[in-house]
Amino acid sequence: SLYGKHKSPRIVNTTAFNSLKEYKPFIENRIEEHSFDLLMTNPPFKGKVLASDRNELGLSKPNDFEIMDGREKVEIIDLFIERYWQLLKDGGKLAVVVPDGFLFSRDHKLGRKYLFKHFQIEAIISLPQHRFVPYGAGVKTSIIFATALGENKTPDKSKKIFIASPEHIGYDSKGNKDINDLP
Repeated sequence: SLYGKHKSPRIVNTTAFNSLKEYKPFIENRIEEHSFDLLMTNPPFKGKVLASDRNELGLSKPNDFEIMDGREKVEIIDLFIERYWQLLKDGGKLAVVVPDGFLFSRDHKLGRKYLFKHFQIEAIISLPQHRFVPYGAGVKTSIIFATALGENKTPDKSKKIFIASPEHIGYDSKGNKDINDLP
């Protein structure tokens, strides 16, 4: 089955219509933890979540997240990283588009720390600056590919991480087909 969640009902309906598989939108926000084999996602890049807020990450309150740990506010993308781990089965795969600031900015230290503690990082692909320009976004992004680690498991620090920064990813800055440097 294919599941999906988006704040826009139009996006949900378009995805459901275009999908060849059965599509189950999370209308009620009732998502069973550790029930997914694969998550492919593009979380919100900007915004903070206050400890007093209810959020769109399920029925939890922000203080239910380890990453809040008594803090008054955190970056929303950092909470999403924890939520992905909550949703994935042990060994489940994650492909997440993040702004490059997530990888390098101290504003996202909490999210990175959580990611490197609860996931085995398999690959990081730095996308060209123009990748999302045809869709109205010019933020430099990367895709992180990772495997969720179960409770009490730790990443294998000796495992190599594939890192690439291709110039061509199959589409140009206008959204037209182009050559692809990726395998």
